[in-house]
Amino acid sequence: MRNNNDSHDLSKDSKLLLDNNATQGKMVTLLKGIYDELGEFNHIYQERIFEQLIPSQMRKTIIHLSSIDHANVEGVLGEHKFDLASTSNSGLKQFNNVINLKLLSAQLPYIPHNIYAGNNNNNQLKVGAVTITIPEGKYGIYSLINKINNLLTNIVFSFDPITHFVSIKNTTGSSITCDITYPLFKRLGLHEELIISDGATRTAVHIPDLSVHYIDIVSPDIHPRGSTLTNNHSTILKRIPLTGQMGDLIYYEANYSDYISQELFMPDITANPSILTLNLVRHDGTPYDLKKLHFDLKLEITELVEPTLLNELASHMRRDKDRFMKKENNIDISGLTDNTRQFDLDIFAIAPAASDIPPN
Repeated sequence: MRNNNDSHDLSKDSKLLLDNNATQGKMVTLLKGIYDELGEFNHIYQERIFEQLIPSQMRKTIIHLSSIDHANVEGVLGEHKFDLASTSNSGLKQFNNVINLKLLSAQLPYIPHNIYAGNNNNNQLKVGAVTITIPEGKYGIYSLINKINNLLTNIVFSFDPITHFVSIKNTTGSSITCDITYPLFKRLGLHEELIISDGATRTAVHIPDLSVHYIDIVSPDIHPRGSTLTNNHSTILKRIPLTGQMGDLIYYEANYSDYISQELFMPDITANPSILTLNLVRHDGTPYDLKKLHFDLKLEITELVEPTLLNELASHMRRDKDRFMKKENNIDISGLTDNTRQFDLDIFAIAPAASDIPPN
């Protein structure tokens, strides 16, 4: 009887032992799976940490561009061309697959001329049949009024120090018309059409402004996503406020919020610049003449050096475009021809350029 019980207990123990072994086996498998997942996560985490420390898919290069090394374009006021790929430029090169371009800092002379010439009669006034030219220079409101009055006869400009408005008195013996298309009239606060009868005085309703507010650094060679957008220019690299005194050297440094807010962009036909053209433009749209002085810019250029993801994206874009075009018999696409052609150009501008990048 005891032997039967011992045999039964041994059978139970064996079954329990087998069950425990099976459970332990499952736990080992589960733990191994967790270990593998943690190992993969740790691998990815380490890769990302390493990528932040030493990026492998992007390359950032800091360059200095100085007008000392490159004279402005002959015959084009305010325009400067920097030949990045020239063999005479030590340290510079053609940049490929540019995905960001940032201005980090600038040194710019504040030219001591707030009355300046240009291609739009900027330093001229036309009163009646008489056109006068104000010599370029640094003027306060009183010195400018005196200069104007010295050049006119029987027409007197005056400035009220209380109201800060400019007035014009006509003593010519007949009516005169002031041509306000000449920009200097608006800078004197005279914005509206002016017809002044003999013996009459007309007073402006706007306060004169002879200051130069800022300089825009404009480039046709940069991506719109790498620029500041305004209603005047679509590719402003940066707007430099002239906060000092005329004759000062203006130091500008991009703040951190501006730096991080400028996102990367997809390379396109402008992504391989060998020449960078920069135009210096005043707040009123006139070219900024440095008068033989010089500026210096510090730029950060980010290039894409790993083309794999870009090639995959271009491939997916082609595939989606082909799928769409196969349905043209069922969809009215009569007005999309130009857009489709541009779509093709954009795709082929991206992929071939990326495929030229040598692997790391």
